[in-house]
Amino acid sequence: MKMRILEINDYIDRIGGAEVICNRTIELLSKDNDVYSLSFDNKKSGEKNIFIPQKNASLLNRYLFNPFLYKQIRKEIMRIEPDIIHLHNINEAPITILYACKGYKVIQTVHSYGVLCPTSWSVYKKDYKICDGASGLKCFGHGCIPLKLKIPFIGYLSWFKLLQKIKKKRIYGFITPSKRLKEWMDNNGFNNVINISNPITFERYKKFDDKYLKKSFDNKKILYVGGISKLKGVDKAYNELKKLSSEYKVNIIGNGPLLEKLKERKNISLLGSIPHDKLEKYYEDASIVIVPSVWMDNFPTVILEACSYGKPVIGSDRGGIPEMVDDNDLIFSDFKQINKKIIGLFDDYEKYSKTAKRNYGFSDKFSQDKYKKEIMRFFN
Repeated sequence: MKMRILEINDYIDRIGGAEVICNRTIELLSKDNDVYSLSFDNKKSGEKNIFIPQKNASLLNRYLFNPFLYKQIRKEIMRIEPDIIHLHNINEAPITILYACKGYKVIQTVHSYGVLCPTSWSVYKKDYKICDGASGLKCFGHGCIPLKLKIPFIGYLSWFKLLQKIKKKRIYGFITPSKRLKEWMDNNGFNNVINISNPITFERYKKFDDKYLKKSFDNKKILYVGGISKLKGVDKAYNELKKLSSEYKVNIIGNGPLLEKLKERKNISLLGSIPHDKLEKYYEDASIVIVPSVWMDNFPTVILEACSYGKPVIGSDRGGIPEMVDDNDLIFSDFKQINKKIIGLFDDYEKYSKTAKRNYGFSDKFSQDKYKKEIMRFFN
């Protein structure tokens, strides 16, 4: 049955995992449904793409109800009369958006552990041990909150708990890309949570054969794609990767607050931010993709992209990474293990080839058709 669907995300044009998945969802569902989008991008609105200028998404909107913004959003919702409102990230004006959706069936795809943890990390920042995600007094005792922010954080924690209650009341169901996050949400009192894996976002590489595999193996190129920030673990990975011999080449793609602290070396290139549609050649040329996150990274899009090119992935034991990599030999809990994992793959072509072929096969497991069918089944 054809449905009228409204997709809401803070931003449509920005580059990030949630934006990539939101745009791909719009593209896939539009083939058989009337799909509209609403975001805070600074663009001119059309009939199906509604943009509320970014100036209206102020800091106050993040924490308070804005009646003027509510009227704008509510007016558009009533004009569209959607069968389903599908939320993604709504961090810019969560309370206002949720109240504007009253009376409509609302489903949210949860893109991070920020639904459970006030810092979004779900990891103790003092020692990087995994937390269970439940917020409370323990947030003050594990280095998660700087001393100067502890008093303001008491107010923020109260607001965070209120927002959780509003979400539980006003959102009909939740979609989590990873099984781990679903389990944690179930344990923290969220109802009607279903696991639907995000889809592959790149077209499957068509020249995948033994010649391509051997070239990838011989290249000895290691690729990182993502934010250059502490939560992504790229600084810790860098400190280990620089110890590799010069036969290994490392490409680091991305931007962020730690970029200036990293330095190019003979075997490490810092390529900065690259548009998403220009990344294909870097995946094609890579031998291995690394995902060294220290926070609970929900379902990294970079792993899906690596799979579409048949690249082995070495990742940390955080969030949904282990279930995506699906090989304990390629998962590390200590950054001192990362070089050993890399060298181990390059010492064994048979294992490298087997892993690459398996990952290429994951393109079916995370196919766009499968995602579309599962999400429409939940909508109905």
